[in-house]
Amino acid sequence: MRMFAAIGFVLVMAPALAAAQAQGALPWKPADPAPAIAGIHLRESREQVEAALGGPDEAKNVAGGATTLTWRSRGIAVVFAPKVGAAIISYLTRQAGDIGGVAIGDTKQSVQDRWGVGTINTSNGWVYRMDTWVVALSFDPITNVVNQLGIGVPNR
Repeated sequence: MRMFAAIGFVLVMAPALAAAQAQGALPWKPADPAPAIAGIHLRESREQVEAALGGPDEAKNVAGGATTLTWRSRGIAVVFAPKVGAAIISYLTRQAGDIGGVAIGDTKQSVQDRWGVGTINTSNGWVYRMDTWVVALSFDPITNVVNQLGIGVPNR
């Protein structure tokens, strides 16, 4: 749950935070659509996601009327927000996959080498903002490896 609180905070605060553009070569341009994660897309309905992934292993109601569905066997979690649908899609394990070549367990330096520093920097992670979506990640404070990774729809 801590993962969603951290990513959720970043997604809520993203419009209010100003930062310089990332220095690295992101695999997306600002106007590009968000990539699919395990065959699902941001803003899809719960029914669409469950049709693609099957029933979740766990479902929890969270703040603001949102619901988090977790597929532990697939290493994926999706937060559904009212009027948005799939608002956050996150990888839980390295084996689940990568986003633009970055995966859980990658070092902070390897992320910086691949993408540069995030357009928004928090105390424990980076956010790369596109026009209509973000990719957010956080780093373990001791090992400096990615321990949370997901894409989301920022509040505007």
